[in-house]
Amino acid sequence: MENLQKLATDVSDTMGISQKENPHIKKAMREFGAKFIDRLLTQKKFKKENYTGKEKEIIEKLKHTKYGPLVYEIDNICHTKTKISENVRIRYVEGSPECYDLAKRIRTICFKRGCHCTITPHDTETDKEYYRLAPDNVLFELNPLAVAIIKNTDVSISIGDESDPNWSKGFEKRIAYGSTSSMRFRKIYDQQSIRGALLAFPVKRTEMYVSEKKYHDVFYESLIASFSKDMKTIIDTYEKKLKNKEQIRITSDDGTDITFSIKNRRILRDDNYAVVDKKRNEIYNFPTGEVFVAPVETSANGKITFDYTTPRGFGLIEDLTLTFKDGKVIDAKAKGDGAKRFRKFLDVNTGEKDRIAELGIGCNPKAQFVGTTIVDEKIYGSIHIAIGFNLGPFHGKNLASSHLDMIKIMKGRNGNVYADNRLIMKNGKPV
Repeated sequence: MENLQKLATDVSDTMGISQKENPHIKKAMREFGAKFIDRLLTQKKFKKENYTGKEKEIIEKLKHTKYGPLVYEIDNICHTKTKISENVRIRYVEGSPECYDLAKRIRTICFKRGCHCTITPHDTETDKEYYRLAPDNVLFELNPLAVAIIKNTDVSISIGDESDPNWSKGFEKRIAYGSTSSMRFRKIYDQQSIRGALLAFPVKRTEMYVSEKKYHDVFYESLIASFSKDMKTIIDTYEKKLKNKEQIRITSDDGTDITFSIKNRRILRDDNYAVVDKKRNEIYNFPTGEVFVAPVETSANGKITFDYTTPRGFGLIEDLTLTFKDGKVIDAKAKGDGAKRFRKFLDVNTGEKDRIAELGIGCNPKAQFVGTTIVDEKIYGSIHIAIGFNLGPFHGKNLASSHLDMIKIMKGRNGNVYADNRLIMKNGKPV
């Protein structure tokens, strides 16, 4: 319980959950004069009797919620309100007491910090029920309720893991019907200043890829490591090695040899030490631990094999080998029926779904493979490449209805990464 409370606090701190500047002050200044509003804000609290009749009328108007409100009154004392509540939305996996407990702990912190907060359940059974029951014509619609929610959200947190990694089986055609609206929703989301977080947490799953004990242990240990200085040191190292570089080449013993450009692209870091920018669309992952960048979308050429790929709803794909030409996937092979499921995933999505979107380097020393992308992509000694959406926090140019991370273990595989022909990772370790 103590660790759960610490995690709730650490997540809240990392995301900068607090009150925000009252955005209605400028409106009040335009309507009632900057000089008068400045005078009120400077005093912080005051009595109305010290103002003229006209000024009292303005003060009464400033109590309206359309100004925040900018003024509120308690026991005949007026107070100015330069900050207003952030709106925090938390979703957790339904049926998981642990996820619900963590959601409530974060909600309590939100309330104490003066924020509005709602928590709602969701899981893959809900997805299956929707695609099973909704009429075909509804699947083509953009959900106006979902749009209204994101337009009024400052912080969005999803807690848990997929309870059914293969939930999309049998619904592929109906999922495809909604791909255009899903892509549109991503674009609208991207236009908001939302700080979003995926907080991976163990749940009861229909299909396990490792023992249940390892599944739980890796989740907890990698979450704890997310706040360690050791991880920060690894991130600092790779960030420095990629900064101001142009050409990347990745090779390994399995025949991987791929190149692409990161020229003029921003090197980004996923950790708990960055300064929160409340005016920009941000994304946080827990566990944290990677350095990432959006490659030039038309620049990838070559072949690469990924150990683990888990498209949402399509289960685990092992040994997926992709061939890229001018940034796009032109061929796919995999173990078992993996290539077939990969193509089904592409079929149900739209936009630049098969174009390179991200290079990431795993930096979390406690992360191990569990079959959950948000954990697997953080494995120290691994890299991952994503295809699909990379607007917003990635600073790329792809608009798509999906973003698929594919993980490659470099350690022990003679996996090397070169930046401008200089070796920066040798056999999965920084050089």
